[in-house]
Amino acid sequence: ICVQGSMGEGIFQGLPLSLAGVRRILEAMDWEDNLRGEFINFGAIGGDEVDGTDDVVIVISPQSIVGYSIIPSLAEMCDAAGERPVMLFNPKLTDIQSSGGVMGVRGRSERLAWASQFEVVYHFRLLYNKPYHFPIYGALRKTYGGPWIVYKRLNLSRKEEEYRLSAVYDVEPQPAEITKAIRKKL
Repeated sequence: ICVQGSMGEGIFQGLPLSLAGVRRILEAMDWEDNLRGEFINFGAIGGDEVDGTDDVVIVISPQSIVGYSIIPSLAEMCDAAGERPVMLFNPKLTDIQSSGGVMGVRGRSERLAWASQFEVVYHFRLLYNKPYHFPIYGALRKTYGGPWIVYKRLNLSRKEEEYRLSAVYDVEPQPAEITKAIRKKL
């Protein structure tokens, strides 16, 4: 189980806030005595983190930060894993552009092409008006082998709500399609 460490150099070194403390929490969990070290190992992201005895590599929420892409480290890890499965949970593999233009155009198409080779086996996301997390308008869901489904949230009373199927797509819907599905009368 791998959680990325700090990226960047010097004063520009950082860690995505959503990952702060995640590895420490995972290591502190009450694993059975024979699991940790024998079946479950912890690591960071990089080719040297993959052991020859690993059957599966699980990476928790890999993401780029301003000025630094996680994709080169992930690519090394996938190369080291070879034919063994690499599972990414909640990846954010898009570029995050900085004011200095780092991670701008150069190499962007290669990074996005590499990231697109992963298959989404499960996706669930609440739909709300960013940057706020309220009100929730609906949800987007996909299960392995199934379509992308947009559910619209309906308030049945002050304390009761329901999510109803609003639209089904073969590929991940674009924001405009999601908005149209949420605004549709059911």
